Amino acid sequence: MFIVKLSMTIGWDGKGRLMKTDSNIFSCLDKAFWMVWGALPFVMGLRIYFLFTSAYFSAGGTACGEKPIMEFSLAGKILACSFLGIGIVFYIILLGLMHALIRQFQHGSLFVERTLKCMTRISVVLIAWPFVILVLFNATSYGLFRFGDLQDWALKYGLDLPLIAAGLIIFALRLVISHAIKLHHDAQFTI
Repeated sequence: MFIVKLSMTIGWDGKGRLMKTDSNIFSCLDKAFWMVWGALPFVMGLRIYFLFTSAYFSAGGTACGEKPIMEFSLAGKILACSFLGIGIVFYIILLGLMHALIRQFQHGSLFVERTLKCMTRISVVLIAWPFVILVLFNATSYGLFRFGDLQDWALKYGLDLPLIAAGLIIFALRLVISHAIKLHHDAQFTI
């Protein structure tokens, strides 16, 4: 019953493909993602400029009285740039996975295994990233303290809970879609 209602809502033709009118929505989203990819160098350049000219690394993660990255020692600049590079790579990976999911939807692959794999990857990245960035931030700020670029060091404990929640929601949605696919296949083989 869930599949029938969902197929009427989004225009699913019953064979795992979208109808033409719904693919227009995904086509517009695909074009929007290409615009984001085009603007990415500019946005990343602004972000890097902000991080280099502000006191991003400091005791407790607050920007009070510490030096900006461009005033660090050479070893401190390399360490801070490595940390910032890993953060940029995370956003590029997440953007790429989301764009791949939209492109699958655009080509009509809605209730298929590839969609479930892509949703799983997105949820794993969203759930794992806050833990990874917390460890990397603490290690980087400790390294900067040891290099003498920071005056004080304190362990940071905060996690990005909304990001973890978004990953859990996407994973739960993936489980619901997986169950719906199984129910649909069972219904097809029932006489």
